[in-house]
Formats: sequence, C-alpha cells, structure tokens
Amino acid sequence: FYNIRVVNMSIGWGYNTTAEVTFFDNGMIRQRVSALRNLGVPVCIAAGNSFWDWGSQEGMDFPGIIRESVSVGAVFDADVGEWPFPG
Repeated sequence: FYNIRVVNMSIGWGYNTTAEVTFFDNGMIRQRVSALRNLGVPVCIAAGNSFWDWGSQEGMDFPGIIRESVSVGAVFDADVGEWPFPG
C-alpha cells in the first residue's frame, strides 16, 4: 500500500535486560514488529544507549531486545567523553 521497505525506530525505555520483556506495553509493539517481519519488512531498533548507566551490565533496552527486530548499537574503542547532540 505505502511501499514501505524498512522501519527504523530509535526509541527505548531506558531499561537494560537480557530477557525479552513485554510488560512495558503488554506485547503490542512486539506484535507489530512480528507482523512487519512476516510481511518481509525489517524493523531496525536501537539496542539502547544506557549501557554505562547500568554499570556496563550485559543487556539491551526494550523494544530493541525484541527477537524479530534488527537491533542496532554502537561502541567506542576509546574513552571519547560525552557526545552532545544539538537540540
């Protein structure tokens, strides 16, 4: 209908987990991500930007941890300090 090829979401709840969770929205986002995947539309979601805030514990944020999504993250190989974003 709209010829959508990919969906990109840069959202997160500020959470850090190693388990797929649904208590944030009762599974509604996962249902939509799954439906898009079944249509052949990849859904890329931020893995989370709170790694440091959670004491460098392994994990990802919701909804990036949804298994049907393509989780996207970034790493630095050096201490580069804070990166301010214009706003």
